[in-house]
Amino acid sequence: MTGILTVGGQPKLNAANAYIRGIVGVDAKDLADQIAGTGTPAQKVMWSHCDKFTRGMVYINQLRIGAGLTNKEMDDVFRIGVAQVP
Repeated sequence: MTGILTVGGQPKLNAANAYIRGIVGVDAKDLADQIAGTGTPAQKVMWSHCDKFTRGMVYINQLRIGAGLTNKEMDDVFRIGVAQVP
């Protein structure tokens, strides 16, 4: 997600987070703040438990579209992300 922030700034990061929240849903304490997830069970499992992702993973292109990133921007996200791995 740091790569998305670096490439697309706060608006693209917000869009990516909103996409993931929409897939997984939000289990808030207050019923009015809860959001039902719209993703398939496989999508929910992946986005709930994935802390690192690669360009070839399933659902990455959907994230790219959801965040409003071009193919080149998404490629840049992964190039930048690789450089940041300790």
